Amino acid sequence: MTVAVSKSLTRPFRLVTMPTKPSPILAVVFAQATLMMHAASLVQSQTGAKAEQSHVTVTGTVRNRVSGEPIVPAAKIVGRVTEENGVPVKNTPVQVVKSAVINGRKYWRNDRTFSTDSDGNYQTDDLFPGTYLIFAPGYPLEASNGKSPPHAAVPAYFGDAADAASATNIKLIAGQEFRADIHFREARAYRFSAQITGIPNELSVFVNVENASGQRLEEGITFDEKNRRLTAQALPGGVWTIVVSGGRGASQDYEARQQVNVSADISNLQVPVHRATSIPLVVVHQASPIANSPEEQYRKLFAEADVSISSADADNPLITPAYEGEPSALMLNPVPPGKYRLHAGYLGKECLDSASFRGVDVTREELTVGSAGGAQALTLKMTYDCGSLNVHLRSLGQNNQAFLVAVPKSFALTDVRTFKIAGERQQAVTLSPGAYQVFAFSSLDELEYENPESLKRYSGQSVDLKSGQTAELTLDLNHPN
Repeated sequence: MTVAVSKSLTRPFRLVTMPTKPSPILAVVFAQATLMMHAASLVQSQTGAKAEQSHVTVTGTVRNRVSGEPIVPAAKIVGRVTEENGVPVKNTPVQVVKSAVINGRKYWRNDRTFSTDSDGNYQTDDLFPGTYLIFAPGYPLEASNGKSPPHAAVPAYFGDAADAASATNIKLIAGQEFRADIHFREARAYRFSAQITGIPNELSVFVNVENASGQRLEEGITFDEKNRRLTAQALPGGVWTIVVSGGRGASQDYEARQQVNVSADISNLQVPVHRATSIPLVVVHQASPIANSPEEQYRKLFAEADVSISSADADNPLITPAYEGEPSALMLNPVPPGKYRLHAGYLGKECLDSASFRGVDVTREELTVGSAGGAQALTLKMTYDCGSLNVHLRSLGQNNQAFLVAVPKSFALTDVRTFKIAGERQQAVTLSPGAYQVFAFSSLDELEYENPESLKRYSGQSVDLKSGQTAELTLDLNHPN
């Protein structure tokens, strides 16, 4: 059976390896003990039950799916897709890509896909305020089916850009209508085929071809699931990623991402797929200096630190541990091959002393998971030899919450904690010893605190925190745009 690769082939995981020099951030949050929500991602009904993340639009208003209450006036993007000579392109897909900031890192997520009408027009209704890209994945030109060298309408972003980094960011406000026209250009393309190996025959396989930002090609790409063969009749030149996942039902235990630089025809590229890794998590605590102390009792209730690992994967930015097996053990599972950053929280007055995986100090380097698998543990050692901060806010004003972001000056871990504020002064906050740049914010919504460039315009203070030291800081409250 031959299956066209389409947007319906979705997966729980899609791994993108991280930059070779990630920006380390430690974020500590001051807040009241209240639940905070983004209207765009989580809505509560009048009974307090968690509603679905989807929504319906009635007369131009985005409404809560459960209660029917209006949230915000809906925004929309409209436009027209044309060929290089200005001829409209009918029935071609247009992808809406939305920006999301998760744990201080910016991701681009495919929000939805539309098709143009007979005049090349498209319209995307029912959009929340936010930042978007418009992407048209292109298509093979008719001559590509013959013997002449294949050509294609090259994938394009709004702004006449070839990649997401140079595309025009569309910043929608509630009720706004924005026009975004796409103009294709024609270019030489190449015939391509690949053989998928390593997944048992009885399991389902899903395949996509993606650009560097995770946008998929949709036309001219086919996958023969029976023979596990991927073909493209006119693949544009450049770097593409073959993304493969396999499993039974919702469980996708096999994963692969293979980059290929296309500058000539490629035949029978081998794409081996490996089973995702299970990583045991071991947390070693230092003996409490006070027997039966609150910290000791807390640890008995919550035996493990707040731990997760993250990649640059927009579909699954965090992998968190869960108890599995008999006897029960804490596992990170499944973890596809790739590079990750470790996020480790604190227990009481403990802080992280060290973290290692396969002999590598993952407080200083990325956690690298290979294709060979194995059950080697991620081991965290906690200690009471910590530092702490006492923070005074000069200008809390009418704000009932503030967020403290402490940026390590060397590779380190990230953590977000929530505290109550006593007036404009906060009690000691436990941190691992080290040098930090510390900021206070009125909100972390859409703030890229994992990106040092985004923090340069804000006021902060430096501190070199020693073991056993309590540092006093007075900070101005920054208000992100």
